[in-house]
Amino acid sequence: MDTNQEMIDQALPGVFFDIGASVGAYAVPMSAKATKVYAFEPTSLNYGTLVKNTTDCANVIAEKIAVSNSVGTAKIYGASRKDIEIGWGGSTINPAMRADLPYELSGLDNFEEVPTITIDQYCSNNNITGITAMKIDVEGAEEYVLEGAQETLKANNPVISLETHWGIDTQKIYDLLSNAGYSIYLDGETLVKSIVCSSQYLCRK
Repeated sequence: MDTNQEMIDQALPGVFFDIGASVGAYAVPMSAKATKVYAFEPTSLNYGTLVKNTTDCANVIAEKIAVSNSVGTAKIYGASRKDIEIGWGGSTINPAMRADLPYELSGLDNFEEVPTITIDQYCSNNNITGITAMKIDVEGAEEYVLEGAQETLKANNPVISLETHWGIDTQKIYDLLSNAGYSIYLDGETLVKSIVCSSQYLCRK
């Protein structure tokens, strides 16, 4: 099951967040249903293409910023190669995940310095309410995103499509979702009481 598309199908019209938007493969279909889409893509490699791909989507706001658990800056690893294919989605702000990048991308000097924001702070700064859908595909930074979105998730009822990756604290991610009032479904179908790495989940209240 494509949980990202299922999230779009299940969500009510409203504000959608695409966290880890890459080149906009889901931001574009989101825009057909959402009142507004906020698409977060921190890497220069993909951001320019995201902007081009969403030019005709007047309700998409592309943000070149990494969603995390603090406001500041971070190194995003695997992002500085200019000779790899546009649409590369393996970049990560989680330094512990660097070792899982392909060998030629995993050097400590292969990073881009990017600004970071929490979802809670972003929503406060921009007076955003009525969030009905959220896609989270951030290559091992899932915990960071959820830590920084607790107030937003409790105040809204977005359907969440979550992709997990290797090396994450699966129990903490499960607890963050549960504490925000979510039930979690593996592949959008099977209710679970724990999550595992390298899987896709649909989360809803």
